[in-house]
Amino acid sequence: VVHHNTDIWRHTEPIDNCKCAFWPMGAGWLVSHLWEHYLFNGDLDFLKKTVYPLLKGSVEFYKDWLVPTVNGFLITPVGHSPELNFQSGDNETSSFAPGPTMDIAIIRESYSRFLEAYSILLYEEDKQLAETISEQLEKLHPYLVGRYGHLQEWLQDFEDADSKHRHISHLYGIFPGNQIHMHADLRLLSAVEKVLDRRGEGGMGWSKTWKQAIWARLLNGEKAYSHLQSQLTLISENKEGIHPG
Repeated sequence: VVHHNTDIWRHTEPIDNCKCAFWPMGAGWLVSHLWEHYLFNGDLDFLKKTVYPLLKGSVEFYKDWLVPTVNGFLITPVGHSPELNFQSGDNETSSFAPGPTMDIAIIRESYSRFLEAYSILLYEEDKQLAETISEQLEKLHPYLVGRYGHLQEWLQDFEDADSKHRHISHLYGIFPGNQIHMHADLRLLSAVEKVLDRRGEGGMGWSKTWKQAIWARLLNGEKAYSHLQSQLTLISENKEGIHPG
């Protein structure tokens, strides 16, 4: 398990006062880069010695972290969607709820990739684990579309505490993931676009880059280019650009 603020010092626990510090989903995201490196070079030795052990460890944690809903779906018992709050009642906000969309997206990705890696390596000692992961994969909670036609960030259709927040964590499934794509459910693609429209073009640094990448995956070059132009403006001139060197 790896939490939010993992850095060069390799801390894996929650390490600061940010609410997002409790976010035990980091391992799946980090290992995704190793998996994509394997896809690029096809190095089976790298898959065996580096990717597979870490990917296996990630899914072993997720396997035990998931809980069933009354409808039989599997979700995380509690989670955060870095780094957004939501309105949970009259003038009340909260940061944690069961089964945030990003949690499930990372688990679905990790499970799918573990099963693909297992199908290549076929380690007999992991047969039971692979069967369990395969069963759980089919039960993971599906994506939901909310009242505004947007991809929901949470199981409940909460109002955002900040409707223009620069973070779009729940869009992990389209980028950097590939669960939502141009050959997938058109309703989900429309829901992703609605999120981007509602959040606006604000942001800085990596969050602007994330929006650019998603617009590119939606095949909207004009929007992607607009974000790039905005990002390459100095913050001294535009608060939503880049810092001087």
